[in-house]
Amino acid sequence: MFHLAAQADVRVSVERPAVDAEVNIIGSINVIEGARLASARQVALPPGGGTAYGEPGPAPLPVQAATPAPPASPHGEGTTTAQDST
Repeated sequence: MFHLAAQADVRVSVERPAVDAEVNIIGSINVIEGARLASARQVALPPGGGTAYGEPGPAPLPVQAATPAPPASPHGEGTTTAQDST
């Protein structure tokens, strides 16, 4: 199953974080539950782009893949949460 539904506007996520969370996190949970009920073998999410990654904290350069870079917006947080749920 391909999950392509989302509220993708970062500005909306900052102005109305609860709406963003309901659409992107709760919506993803609903898609995953529907996939489970339909006995889908996989749920595929498109890549979240750069919104799932914020600026890395002070770290030696070059930055490594394991360097923490928490999301910089509610949209990025929702994207990360939805991806971690699958």
